[in-house]
Amino acid sequence: MKKEKWISDIMNSLDESPKLTAPKYLFDNIENQIANSNSSIIPIRYVLGIAAGFLVLVALNIQFISQSSNYNFESNKHSTITSYLEIESNQLY
Repeated sequence: MKKEKWISDIMNSLDESPKLTAPKYLFDNIENQIANSNSSIIPIRYVLGIAAGFLVLVALNIQFISQSSNYNFESNKHSTITSYLEIESNQLY
């Protein structure tokens, strides 16, 4: 019983507090500030520069892929193995 009274007292405690009201033209002031704010617009030269850089990167990637597909890995593997076999010393330092 005590617990229920305590809960109801807590729930009803805000009934006695005064209600807050917003200033008269607050919503209109907020809307005016939003409408008059300087929106950040990205200049077209930056957009074009970024697009050009992206296209250069794509072109370089395509060129790299086409060159690597023509690369002969077997001959490179053979030359690497023979270079390791030519080492006469096992000294690490």
